[in-house]
Amino acid sequence: DFLKSILKRLVRSEWPVILGISLYCIFYYYASTLYPGGSQANIHTYGFDWINNYWCNLLNERALNGQVNPARTYAIFGTVVLSLTMIWFFVRFALLLSVNKSYQSTIIAFGIISMVFAIFLYTSYHDIASILSGGAGVIALTASFYQLYLHKRFSSVYYGLWCMAIIAINNFIYFSGFKLEWLPLIQKATLLFIFGWVLTVNQALSKI
Repeated sequence: DFLKSILKRLVRSEWPVILGISLYCIFYYYASTLYPGGSQANIHTYGFDWINNYWCNLLNERALNGQVNPARTYAIFGTVVLSLTMIWFFVRFALLLSVNKSYQSTIIAFGIISMVFAIFLYTSYHDIASILSGGAGVIALTASFYQLYLHKRFSSVYYGLWCMAIIAINNFIYFSGFKLEWLPLIQKATLLFIFGWVLTVNQALSKI
């Protein structure tokens, strides 16, 4: 009974998700200060270029300038923290907002699958992990949007669909190579939009 009580309080609280996203930002910012240098625009630049470096550059064993990358450990830890945070978000969302067990199971299962694959973005299977994580994420989010729609939270649905559209643009640029020079900046803007949606929905869940 004591453990159930603690779990119920955690599910009702918005703070675990806020704390997880905050820790991710802290670890990735710190990792960016350790990055030796090199970007897709110029491999000879010093340090992390916020316009021309991808987040995943921080996950590589070596920086693009060829030096050993000390930022990697902190970036990996930040990635794991964010994945666990998003798993908790999907579980919390499903438990508090799902209208039936079927949708609840779908959101939890595919949310977990998506975030588990996301952890492997630092490996040599980055592209495959990205595709599998994105595919599972689309299923989890589609089910989530439907639950939000049923609860008449239309602004959250529209905001979420906008985030998915930006993610699609990211993937199009990455795999087509069209305007690739803009992708690192678009990638960071996309992450901010997604965090905004997650935090908005996360706060709304506390009021249910």
